[in-house]
Amino acid sequence: MPSSTARRRVMLWRKGIRRCSRCGQPLDAPDQATLEHIVPKSAGGRTTRSNLSLSHPECNRRAGQALWFALRRGAAVPEKRTLAATFWYESLLAPSPSSRVPIPRDVKFQIIGAIESAVAIAEGSAIRERESLVRSFGKGSWLKRKGRAIVRLSDGSLRRAELHWYEAHGIGRRQLRIKRYLDL
Repeated sequence: MPSSTARRRVMLWRKGIRRCSRCGQPLDAPDQATLEHIVPKSAGGRTTRSNLSLSHPECNRRAGQALWFALRRGAAVPEKRTLAATFWYESLLAPSPSSRVPIPRDVKFQIIGAIESAVAIAEGSAIRERESLVRSFGKGSWLKRKGRAIVRLSDGSLRRAELHWYEAHGIGRRQLRIKRYLDL
């Protein structure tokens, strides 16, 4: 029976997280990766699906050593109560254009971490594109869903975005798109 850490790595791999969350290079396999906490455990982060990503062991080790050296130098670490709204990647986020600016459909991106707050917004015959989905991907119990995630754009910047996609049991996610950016 594999350990819970191994099961979490495989779960993230199956969710499509196949690049290092630190350097962005592709990972070879889930057993060659380590779990990366988006909000570090030392700063109050929990081991939940939405707070986990994958990284190379060396990248994860370097990040942990940088935090340890900062603590040794006496850098102030915020209290756990005030850290809930701050994340390590916020300094990397690109300045946001207005959310009213349309997002090109061909934006290339990678999902970092898990998709949070995923809800179904249409199902079955309520999906306008259902016929084309069935022609392209096959019959299934199709759902249109939306959720929020941190994405890495093709220029390397990290953004919080609302994602929309279609999915069906046995077929998986299809036509994953960024609907709008959520960071201000």
